[in-house]
Amino acid sequence: MLCRGRKNCDEESAVFWLLGEIQAQCGTMALHKITTSRAAGVNYLEPESRQAMLAADSVEGDGASALQEWRPSVTIITMSVDGLRNRNNGAKVNDILAMLLAKGPDVLMFQEVVDEMYDVLEQRFGSREWQIKRKSDPEMMYYNVTAVRRPTDAATRYKKTSRAFDSDQGRHLATVHYGAWTVHNVHAESGGSQLNRDKRAEQFEYMARIHDMRDDAAWPRAYVRAGDFNAREGEDDSIIT
Repeated sequence: MLCRGRKNCDEESAVFWLLGEIQAQCGTMALHKITTSRAAGVNYLEPESRQAMLAADSVEGDGASALQEWRPSVTIITMSVDGLRNRNNGAKVNDILAMLLAKGPDVLMFQEVVDEMYDVLEQRFGSREWQIKRKSDPEMMYYNVTAVRRPTDAATRYKKTSRAFDSDQGRHLATVHYGAWTVHNVHAESGGSQLNRDKRAEQFEYMARIHDMRDDAAWPRAYVRAGDFNAREGEDDSIIT
């Protein structure tokens, strides 16, 4: 933009000039209120403006929009498979899947899956009973994978979406809307540097407020966040409080 940095607008005419410059260069604009939080130095945009600033979710499933039918319980299992990255032979992966499937899950979520492991998962879940999905264009060699048991009742619909975090490590949030449930498969920034911590804090803040950005009349009523948060003590307070 032509106007960079802080601008002092002491007079009404200066405010209108600045807004006119923005509109001339951007074509349109919207004004949103900023709310000061109780945390020192933290300001929040109202939900509508935060949603407008973010790119749209990329829809990666072929299901219809989630309906509001309520299932009293859904069994969800999450597992980070980073330790298997260099020894994820098919026999080992299948042994792990056998243990997980014995629990009767409706949703299985994996983080740090690599292509070799995904091939095994795809073979195991490539049936009418399950659907498996990953991010269509992962930036890194590892990514999140979510397997969903196909609903037995035609009334329960589901769809899958993904949202890339602001990340130097290709981290993202993979979401399944399953009937009246929304399940987020999380892989947050790792590392202890200040840059890592700052990016992780931004990702936690987004996850803490994501339900505020949705229309409750159109979206599911139960939200579950699970996965590999890489959280240090206190970093996830915004999510658990």
